Amino acid sequence: MTKVAKILFFGQYIGFLMKSFMAKKELLERKWLLVDADGAVLGRMAGKIAPILMGKTKPTYTPHIDTGDYVIVVNAEKVKVTGKKARPSSTITTRIFRAAINLSALLI
Repeated sequence: MTKVAKILFFGQYIGFLMKSFMAKKELLERKWLLVDADGAVLGRMAGKIAPILMGKTKPTYTPHIDTGDYVIVVNAEKVKVTGKKARPSSTITTRIFRAAINLSALLI
């Protein structure tokens, strides 16, 4: 239920003020969702699960309170990986190697 109040500015009516709903931790109802990842594309599935975890799919969403539901992903090993994500990345090894060269240059 939203409360509405009239806004007056120097006695002149300028509109209504709507009170916003703020969720409270004591009143939250969380659900458990089961997601089957068999054959699903990794990024698309993550994009659908993220708003559920944050609680953005509920009308009681409040940014500073965790209003999200619990999600269980089954068959995660059967998820499809597209593009360059399927290849192993060597950026971490390269960064460690560059850091070691820079560190050795500083020590000499």
